[in-house]
Amino acid sequence: MVDEPAPLFARHRPGDGGPGNRRRATLAGVSALASAAAAGVGVASHYARRLTDPPTAIPEDPPRDDERVTIHAVGDGDVLLAGPGADRPGVWGVVTATGYGRIGATRRHTPAGVRRPFELVDGEVTPSHAVLDAHAHVNLPTSLHPDGTELQVPGPIGAMPAHFVPGDDTWVVGVHGRAAWRHETFRALGPAVAAGHTALAISYRNDHDAPPSPDGRSHLGDTEWEDLAAALDLARDRGARRIVLVGCSMGGAIVGQALARADATGVVGVVLDAPVVDWHPVVARAARDLGVPGPAVGLLMAPTRLMARARHRVDLSTLGFDPHVLTVPTLVVHGVDDEVVPVAGSDDLASRRPDVVTYLRVPGAGHVRSWNVDPATHEAAVRALLRRVAPD
Repeated sequence: MVDEPAPLFARHRPGDGGPGNRRRATLAGVSALASAAAAGVGVASHYARRLTDPPTAIPEDPPRDDERVTIHAVGDGDVLLAGPGADRPGVWGVVTATGYGRIGATRRHTPAGVRRPFELVDGEVTPSHAVLDAHAHVNLPTSLHPDGTELQVPGPIGAMPAHFVPGDDTWVVGVHGRAAWRHETFRALGPAVAAGHTALAISYRNDHDAPPSPDGRSHLGDTEWEDLAAALDLARDRGARRIVLVGCSMGGAIVGQALARADATGVVGVVLDAPVVDWHPVVARAARDLGVPGPAVGLLMAPTRLMARARHRVDLSTLGFDPHVLTVPTLVVHGVDDEVVPVAGSDDLASRRPDVVTYLRVPGAGHVRSWNVDPATHEAAVRALLRRVAPD
């Protein structure tokens, strides 16, 4: 969604987007606030500021235990792993000091460790300590396709860099989550590129490599949608006849705001992965997961919302995803075990728009981890939507 910053979304490591980072940063922020609850208005003011922190202000957390592995041997098409993450189900990237690889879901246990399929993605991977990464790509356009390149999207506050893969006149535009990186969307853009479509993974204001907003704060989609609108203009100017929007976590909130407020001419389909459809439960859940009593959560959240609106021009009550903006075929994907953005939001969205929404609810998947748990089903769902909105 996202790695969620303290206290809301934690910053991704350049090769990582582990949900542990999000949750630890979220809980750490709420913990600090809860411990200072007696400060009243001061606590609310602090939390309101943290809600709108840009990615550059968000500290980076170390990997959690089940993201750590030790590479004992790298063979021809497979790898021998040990450590807490060696037996983790699904498909994952593997980050080392010298390279990046991808391990498959098949696991074969041996006395020496767990043997899994392995594909080298970048650099050199040798026996060493490593970290699992959910993106399963590096943050380079060539990781999506050898013809990938970078271009600049002329935005209202400056040029926004984007990863670009040329293709036909169907453009699939990816919007990453808060404090995440552009390649978070590659898992959904991959089937589009394989089908010959054009792919564009955009950045938006306050990203690490994009211009800051005028006040230097995140607005949780309330201004960021303007940068997506600029990308839509660029796509149409370059000949896009059909546009499919992909939004991950807060990227889903940005897509919702763009559909409501931008020129959506040409948009024929939408893919939402663990989307934020309502910010209130996202914020409240972080506090409850820490063990803050329910009444205390309410006491903290109400003044926080007021401070966020008064001081930072962020009104959570107006940033919900209006189901009525979905007028085209839409795929919603959400992990049942999402510890950052409650799956109930997508449940509600899907139930309110069964006429346009296809819903893929993935057991055992955490935040923006549905592809990792079941890449075949995830990609098949994306391909089905693309065939529906952009037939050959």
